[in-house]
Amino acid sequence: MLLDDLAEQAEENEPNRREFLAQAGVASLGVATVGTGTVAVGFLSPAVLYEPPKKVSAGTLGDHPEGTVHFSPEYKLYVIHRKRRLYALSAICTHLGCMTRYQRDSREIHCPCHGSRFSLEGEVLNGPAAEPLPRFPIALQEEQLVIDRGREVGPDEALVI
Repeated sequence: MLLDDLAEQAEENEPNRREFLAQAGVASLGVATVGTGTVAVGFLSPAVLYEPPKKVSAGTLGDHPEGTVHFSPEYKLYVIHRKRRLYALSAICTHLGCMTRYQRDSREIHCPCHGSRFSLEGEVLNGPAAEPLPRFPIALQEEQLVIDRGREVGPDEALVI
């Protein structure tokens, strides 16, 4: 006599394939719901970029005596006082955006990455940079020097002292 395996009842404690697949499906939906919720919350929360201010303080006139070049690493600019004129130049090379360095012995601004050289007026002395360093307006407000990095000016504009 042959026993019919299909006719035999499975024990009640033993899980069958249908129950296992149902539990796996519910678990998958739970994981997908949590993932979607996480992405939705991230999308709805504000993504604010805090940029440095466009107008920055460069100290007082006394901080910049005649003949000095001050470098501000925080704002990436030079404050130069020459020939009774005070002006601000960007310290970012116009070739590929490297940080330049002031060379006191040659009184030039050099890009250490690719060899560009600039005069203290911002003009290109040696390439590969093709554009001069941008110049920013500088004004005296309540005994403080204020530089507007949001606006470029021509090579002749400076604060006359």
